[in-house]
Amino acid sequence: MNTSNVSTEGLKKLQSDYRLQLLAKLESINHDWFLICSKGWDGTIARYIHSACHHIAGSGEVFGFSLSSRYARNIESQLNQIFDVSYSPDASAIKMLGAVIEELVAHALTEDAPADSTDHLQGATLLADNAKTLKRSGGLHSEPLTKLPIYVVEDDVVLADQIVLEFVLLGYDATAFNSLAEFDTQLRDSKFAPAVVVMDIMFPEAVNGGIDLINKLKEDRILSAPVVFISAGDSFVTRLAVVRAGGKAFFVKPIDQNSLIEKVESLVGKVDPDPLRVLVIDDDLIAASLVCVVLEEAGLVARALDKPVEVIEHVLDFHPDLVILDMHMPEVNGMEVAQVLRQHETGGEMPLLFLSAEADPVKRAAALNVGVDDFLIKPVNHDYLISAVENRARRAREMGAKITRDSLTHLLVHGEITNQLIDMLSSAQRYSKDLCYVILDLDNFKKINDSYGHLTGDKVIKSLAGMLRRSFRRSDVIGRYGGEEFVVIMQDTAVEAAIIVMNRVRAEFANFPHFSDDDGSEFFTTFSAGMSGFPQFRTVEDIQAHADRALYSAKNAGRNKVFVA
Repeated sequence: MNTSNVSTEGLKKLQSDYRLQLLAKLESINHDWFLICSKGWDGTIARYIHSACHHIAGSGEVFGFSLSSRYARNIESQLNQIFDVSYSPDASAIKMLGAVIEELVAHALTEDAPADSTDHLQGATLLADNAKTLKRSGGLHSEPLTKLPIYVVEDDVVLADQIVLEFVLLGYDATAFNSLAEFDTQLRDSKFAPAVVVMDIMFPEAVNGGIDLINKLKEDRILSAPVVFISAGDSFVTRLAVVRAGGKAFFVKPIDQNSLIEKVESLVGKVDPDPLRVLVIDDDLIAASLVCVVLEEAGLVARALDKPVEVIEHVLDFHPDLVILDMHMPEVNGMEVAQVLRQHETGGEMPLLFLSAEADPVKRAAALNVGVDDFLIKPVNHDYLISAVENRARRAREMGAKITRDSLTHLLVHGEITNQLIDMLSSAQRYSKDLCYVILDLDNFKKINDSYGHLTGDKVIKSLAGMLRRSFRRSDVIGRYGGEEFVVIMQDTAVEAAIIVMNRVRAEFANFPHFSDDDGSEFFTTFSAGMSGFPQFRTVEDIQAHADRALYSAKNAGRNKVFVA
């Protein structure tokens, strides 16, 4: 990374973004410690705290939060001693650990004394040099999917640093290059190949410089990693050049960071964080199991079913992305199963594939007429089977995501939020776990649209969506309920613990600056929230209704508040 070009503005933006990540990490630590204090020592939860503190210890000082590093390092050391003896700590050890955690939560967001302009440059250099020490911040994500570096080639220094920071804070080894020559030299001199390259197309020295260099590096057999192209221009000619250069994806600026991260992770991950799920139905369980083994070796999750009459039950429980059917089965044939699925609300759009020895083209055509998407003849080549299943299932999932996710924020939409609440409440009831449901609403949002315009209003909505996404765990559900309303569902979380988290997010958002899209003027805004949950309320309707009432109470009490039903 060319640290001499890191601007003060860019550094401030990185530090501001890191502060949000640090806040989310502190909330996670506080939540996990609350669980230990209320339910007793849990080694698994303690390791979550250890992982979070390891991240803070290595990154806080780099971004100007030295106190956070100091306290986190102390907690990490205490936990290491506890883990070494392999048994639960006594009361005095827990009390000592709790005292330091309390200090960390109270003081971690205290920033170091401001430095002069020269120190800003040194800080930027330190930030770049220590990027590799940062670990994934947790929350919505697990471990990084590759240890190989991710290279970002972009002449806009601030944009390059922002993209790099997003990956670094997710635990990846990411580096920015602000010139084609610098990137070219790195690739030709380095012994290590990158996992993926994010490449801008237009550079000062050449309109299509990024594409030209990638073509040259591939021609010289220097680069074999997948390349994701980005550009401010969007034309058929540009997209065609990307395809001919072997680009795996193309993003038009301004880039949606979450979409970029999702694409890069799909390219670099040996293990898909959310693998495709396939249900294989065949009355011959051994044959169905063999297909499952083939698919699982390719990284998919597969389930064999030899009783087709149970297909609806398994679809509801397993949530497959695709179903493979045998055509000839004794109790009920494959065509009948396909029609049952097509008539059921959960299977209307689900891809269905026949895998059968049936060679009669008339019968195969009949199968296609009842809604089956493809017909594969046994014995089928394993590579072809994997490709056919993966391509159809992934396209179906992507189409489904467009329906279940909001186009502006990429959060879940109203209907899918309710579906998730139904499933999570059922699980909470089955295992006697707490569940917390929160509905948030931006305060006086109409005034923002009227005063600053709808483009600025959209940016406020996106900023709150981003903060929510960074502030909660991967297991939590976050959605845009509609307009300026959002929902968060936290599983295995009591309302008493959730209100601490929500009040911190509320306070952080209230102090987060927004800027008018017209004249750049700065303004601030707030949100109000209402909370309810299980076991206080035992039905979806009661949980939602009481959260709504609590939200209205928060609004009536002056806004910028979190109320519990």
